[in-house]
Amino acid sequence: MEINDNTHRTEKSLRIQQPSHTEKQTPLRRNTPGTDDVDISSRAREAMRIMDAVKKAPDVREGLVLRVREAIESGTFQVDGTEVAKELIRQSILDSIT
Repeated sequence: MEINDNTHRTEKSLRIQQPSHTEKQTPLRRNTPGTDDVDISSRAREAMRIMDAVKKAPDVREGLVLRVREAIESGTFQVDGTEVAKELIRQSILDSIT
């Protein structure tokens, strides 16, 4: 029985490849027990900022409601029946697609 000495080849295959000097090296972070680290991208931060703004916006556009209420009370509020019908049909089509 013949045994080949492959230790040199094994050592070579087990070597950890070192990053080249041109690669950006990110420092290794070590969390302390019981803590987590989170990195948030700039897009995620922007999305969170927008969501916060939406949450702070009122559910009812009070200025619009006031203007419509005043127009109804004064008798100047006009409804275009054709536009209402078009919008109802459009919404019905959209509802059937989704």
